[in-house]
Amino acid sequence: MDRVMIARGAEAVLYLEDWLGLRVLVKERVAKPYRLREVDERIRFRRTINEAKNMLAASRLVPVPEVYDVDTSRFIIRMRYIKSPRLMDLLPSRSDLLQLFAKYLAILHSNGFMHGDPTPANALVGDRLYIIDFGLSARMPGNGLSVEEAAIDLNILMKSLESNNMAELVQIAVDAYQRELGPLGSSVVNQVRKIRRMARYQLRGIG
Repeated sequence: MDRVMIARGAEAVLYLEDWLGLRVLVKERVAKPYRLREVDERIRFRRTINEAKNMLAASRLVPVPEVYDVDTSRFIIRMRYIKSPRLMDLLPSRSDLLQLFAKYLAILHSNGFMHGDPTPANALVGDRLYIIDFGLSARMPGNGLSVEEAAIDLNILMKSLESNNMAELVQIAVDAYQRELGPLGSSVVNQVRKIRRMARYQLRGIG
């Protein structure tokens, strides 16, 4: 099969592959030589299954690239390849798409999904706004919103904007998130404030 590697991360390699007449994106979890082989394979198996299951379930709520195939023997997920710019690359001018991204995050949270890394780098702007990279995702017991876990997710989004010199967009994202969740959104935002206060205390050596 013709393969072209396009990215390498700490956990996985991404490459393009011709598969059953389609050009697909393949995410392959790579072995960690510092782990025992049996432990490593068990971890990669579990994370591959978890990501694929969460992508499929999340796709019923928000746009997510279609999963075509899961090969647990090779720890890979084949999915639709979307050749489109990242939301991060279109900011700050496309704040309307950032609002949509925050709305999608709120929808996921209200259904018990935590993305794990909800930054504008993990959204693609094609025919629709697609949420990508569910490698750190998790489902909450009962599929309901966890204020504490949602606050961690939302704080990651806020910090990603701040670290990319787009702090002026934080309130835009937060407002869109709260509009979607209503009173629950306010609870999540209040929890974010608590997280940030605690972080400031720790940086000052308090607590």
